[in-house]
Amino acid sequence: MEPNSTVELPDQGDNIIRTRDLNITPFTGGLGYEIFTNLKKHKPENTAQIDAETGETDNYGNLLSRIIRVALHLKARSVQPGDVIAPCTSNHFNSTVVFVAPLLLGAKVACFDPNALYADMKFLIELVKPKVMFAEECAVEKLKKIREELSLKMEIVVFGHTDKEIPFDEFLQPFPGDEEDGFEPHQVKDLSETAPSS
Repeated sequence: MEPNSTVELPDQGDNIIRTRDLNITPFTGGLGYEIFTNLKKHKPENTAQIDAETGETDNYGNLLSRIIRVALHLKARSVQPGDVIAPCTSNHFNSTVVFVAPLLLGAKVACFDPNALYADMKFLIELVKPKVMFAEECAVEKLKKIREELSLKMEIVVFGHTDKEIPFDEFLQPFPGDEEDGFEPHQVKDLSETAPSS
């Protein structure tokens, strides 16, 4: 090994790969703050999403507005840093919204496959105990049964028609302009707050 090198190759020592120390400072504020800040940098009329099946587009202005509204509605339901919010849906324009909005409040996001086996879904829900689940219609009956079996106080917000649960459209209702216009995301103090871990 060269005299001033800080890298030791596996065949030159104890088979542990070592690298130079990197002087990297992670972004402050956390993931939600970074996403929010970067979304605001785009021109509102520019395309943010394209539906590959229909060709329909969604611009940054509409996307950010929906994200802020959903975040404010979650906050009104007492969602706070550390709570778990769980999207249980396939890919569509609002699946991005329900993934990003909780991050702006410092909440954690745990995504579920709406077509997962009942036992798998129940096990995971019991593990993470989501406060709110955003679900497509095909998963609602399964989620209601799990909620009852586990005696959880979990709200189910439905993309589409629902008689007894909360329709997603309620989360898109406007707040007074100053609340939406002056919205600022939660800034984490410790990056370990940004994602669930064991």
